Amino acid sequence: DWGSELFEALKAAGGKAYSNYAVGYNNVKVDEATKRGIPVGNTPGVLTETTAELAAALTLAAARRVPEADVFMRAGKYQGWLPTLFIGNLLQ
Repeated sequence: DWGSELFEALKAAGGKAYSNYAVGYNNVKVDEATKRGIPVGNTPGVLTETTAELAAALTLAAARRVPEADVFMRAGKYQGWLPTLFIGNLLQ
C-alpha cells in the first residue's frame, strides 16, 4: 500500500504526482499524499471494453478449443487439410 513512507520517498526523489495504474485507489492513503502536496490520480472506467473483449475472446477460445488445437499443432500432429477424408464413408 502507498502510505507515508512511500510518499516521503516519492517527494524526496522529486516526484510531483502519483498516478495509480488501476481503476480503484483503495491501496493509496490519499490523506498521506495530500499532507505532502502530492496529487493522486487513477484511471476509472478505462477497463470496461477491454474486460468485455477479453471475456468474449476467452469464450470463443474455449468454445472452439483453441488451446487444444495449439497443443495438437505444436506436437506436429496436424497433417494438413484433408478434403477427401470422408469420401466413401456414410455419415449418419
